[in-house]
Amino acid sequence: MGIGDRKQRERAHRRRTIMAAAARRLLSTGVESTTMADIAEEAELSKAALYLYFRSKEALIYALLHSILGEFRDRIVGAADGADGAAAKIQAMRSGYVSVYNEYSDYLQLFQYLDYRTHGAPEDASGAWDCFHVIDEIKEALVRVLEQGQRDGSIRPGFDPRRTAEMQVHMVESFLQRVAARDRFIRERSAFSPEELVEQMFDMIEYYLTTQP
Repeated sequence: MGIGDRKQRERAHRRRTIMAAAARRLLSTGVESTTMADIAEEAELSKAALYLYFRSKEALIYALLHSILGEFRDRIVGAADGADGAAAKIQAMRSGYVSVYNEYSDYLQLFQYLDYRTHGAPEDASGAWDCFHVIDEIKEALVRVLEQGQRDGSIRPGFDPRRTAEMQVHMVESFLQRVAARDRFIRERSAFSPEELVEQMFDMIEYYLTTQP
């Protein structure tokens, strides 16, 4: 491999290192309180070096979210692709969601940046739309599964797959964020753990979608 390839790998590695450092500082200090200087300190870089990789805190957060959403997509869509039949694909997508939630629940507070009134300067908004594109890929995978299920009889007829997929993805996203944000309160004050509530939510979705007893 040439020098150019090596430099590209080194740059990609440095970006991942910076995002990991940013995640640690954002989660410990809070999104609003964390500055680029804080992230540079955590990553053991100068501010000038940090700005060579990310032009703003918002751009860095969007890159981090894009990485997490990519993990969601890969596990969810990959699980569905590996299952036979629509009902099995729904179960597999559920397992993919739960596994990523269990691994990344602390990061869900960062998803406040993903709204349609994008934060930061206009040039940073493209990072948000990159994230929305990944969410759209998850929706499209769910649409395909619902359409297949209506054809094979395992998914209830009478509803529009695309509208249902849109609703389900937004509902799951909002619920996971809310449960993650209230994790400590739920553990101390509820009869159920956050993990049990997440499983119950997916039970309700499956009951609504499928025709199986």
